[in-house]
Amino acid sequence: MEQGKKKILSDLYAIRATMSLIAENDDNADPERDEVDDCNYTISNLEDDIEKKKKSTRSELSAFSIDKRMYELNGEYREVEEQYIRVQTKYNEHSSRIKKNFISKFLVSRKDKKELIRCQKEMEQYSNQMARISAEIRTLTRRRNAGNLYIDCSQVTVAEHEMRNFETEANHQIAEMEQEISIHQSAIQVIAEKSQAIIDSATKAYPLIDLRDWENVDLLIYYFETGRADDMKEALQLVDRQRQTDQIVDALEMASAEICKTIHYSMNQLGNALSQSFSMLSSQLSQLSSQLSQQHVEMLSAIEEQTAAQQAASEAQLKEIRAQTAAQVTSQEMNRALLAKISESSSDLAEQMRRQMREVHGILV
Repeated sequence: MEQGKKKILSDLYAIRATMSLIAENDDNADPERDEVDDCNYTISNLEDDIEKKKKSTRSELSAFSIDKRMYELNGEYREVEEQYIRVQTKYNEHSSRIKKNFISKFLVSRKDKKELIRCQKEMEQYSNQMARISAEIRTLTRRRNAGNLYIDCSQVTVAEHEMRNFETEANHQIAEMEQEISIHQSAIQVIAEKSQAIIDSATKAYPLIDLRDWENVDLLIYYFETGRADDMKEALQLVDRQRQTDQIVDALEMASAEICKTIHYSMNQLGNALSQSFSMLSSQLSQLSSQLSQQHVEMLSAIEEQTAAQQAASEAQLKEIRAQTAAQVTSQEMNRALLAKISESSSDLAEQMRRQMREVHGILV
């Protein structure tokens, strides 16, 4: 019984060490995630700058807009027309008075004659102005109907040129940032695939509990260490009972604190059993890597006969081989990771592990 309990404990510590390794992988991906965030922030700023520049340019070019100029000309025409009508009314009044006096054989007022001449000159000036405005409106109308938006002006050309140059440069920087994001996301993906390979191998190497129970490994270790459980079924029942009392978080914190105090002693006590459990994961990964490498060799011999779809499958398998090879771990690495993450709870380690698994499927969080 004692020997079986020691084996269970060593495997539980091995699971915690595995989770610690994966958590370290997740930590290693943080700088890449920060780079992705920085790139996205830069892209967002560049896109905002493009919109601001476009808005500023539109505002600048509106001063040279044909539509705006025609609107101004129509307003100017109405003002001149009103002045023309006002003067014409005065002209008619003086003209009528002169005719009336002439018919009545009264002396024609010199003032009326003078005013009549002045009104004629003003009417002629206003008429010329209306003719000039009408001619400009017709010209602009033809230009607008031909598809032109702006009056020919050097400022328009300069503003549009500056806008195009600014947008081209900003889009070039955005393309560079997107390329950077792709590189960093690929790095995140590689780390996640490495973690997934370790998880897949560890679930085969340590089948004593389900992957979903790994987050409770601190509690399980605590129950065995303190003699509260003698077998795994009893320990898992205690975990379920603890969950039902809604005190799982406090219990995990307590268990983590106790494990932190006793882990060095426990590792010394478990001795060879712990080393064997750590070695199981390394052996599992090595075996999988050898199998996949052999399959890859066999695929290469027939690659010329494969279809495009089969080649894609080959590439996927090669990717898996690389992940398995990169995921090779040693007992020393597991010991180091276990000690490095000793102060973190299994629930925190499980959350990092879940993030690594999500990133394998491209769900970056």
